[in-house]
Amino acid sequence: MKNSKKLFILVEVILGVMVIWLMLFTVWSGKRGNGLKVSVIVQNPDSKEWSAFKYGIKMAAQEQDVEVSVVSTGEMLTSEAQKRVIEQEISKGVDAIIVQPVPRKEAKEMLMKKEGEIPLMLIEHVTDTTQESRKDISVEPNHPGLGEALALEAIKDYHGVLRGKSVGIFSKSTNHESTLKRAGSTIEKLEKAGAKLKWFVSGDFTESSDAFLEAQPKVDIILAMDDRSVVRLGEYAVSHPLGSVSVYGIGHSTEAVYYLDTGVVECLLVPDEFSIGYKSLMAAVEKIRKNSYDIQENEIFYTPLRKETLFYEDNQKILFTMSQ
Repeated sequence: MKNSKKLFILVEVILGVMVIWLMLFTVWSGKRGNGLKVSVIVQNPDSKEWSAFKYGIKMAAQEQDVEVSVVSTGEMLTSEAQKRVIEQEISKGVDAIIVQPVPRKEAKEMLMKKEGEIPLMLIEHVTDTTQESRKDISVEPNHPGLGEALALEAIKDYHGVLRGKSVGIFSKSTNHESTLKRAGSTIEKLEKAGAKLKWFVSGDFTESSDAFLEAQPKVDIILAMDDRSVVRLGEYAVSHPLGSVSVYGIGHSTEAVYYLDTGVVECLLVPDEFSIGYKSLMAAVEKIRKNSYDIQENEIFYTPLRKETLFYEDNQKILFTMSQ
């Protein structure tokens, strides 16, 4: 009788443990994907510069069974506008948001506050109100490393010596931290090789910027810090041949590659935007599940492309993600 009672109690304990385990598994599997919604907020999301990024988001969403919504924003340049869009998405009941920060101090402060309300993943660096890096909520390339690598490509073409050569730097904005980090390391490396910086400007990327570019002093080398500036320089060069000016840029769209293929650009450094999108979505899901994010696997690589290497097999994979 005693043995039967002990056996009955043991069976009850085992069944109880199994029920608890089943409940935990059900909760976990529900969080794995089904029902999760993630919004993506970037400026001008229909631009070709986001193609590889959005393809990475799409692939990760399919793996995790997550519903993704890319918010139509146009050129959203104010922190207040970005705040309204974020609040709009929160009101819709999304579980996390992937966002490109507006380059304004007040935007940084706003995002830090919102991160307390909903899991956020940023695709550009942000500094919090204590001026400390928040790498735990961002996925992005090593911007100083990108800038240095771009400079090294130019230095290599001039056999390591740029003494007497003049340089201009062109970017979509001089307010973005990513641009300043890239440009800072680029300038440092070029000046050590003997080059002289003549100008560092940003443009409005319209036809009126033709006059803006024409007004800059003549230089031997132009370095474009981002995809939009590479494309704008390419468009400008169609009607204003650059002659002996060498152009080096950082870009990730099919348009930027076109100007590499047509010879306007000597070398294009391509950050792995597919991985930025893929890792951002995976990190957002991880934050939803665990309320934390492991940043160990956060490194984003880049590839130097030249006209003669454009159709190498590995580089074709990069071009494929851009065209999706």
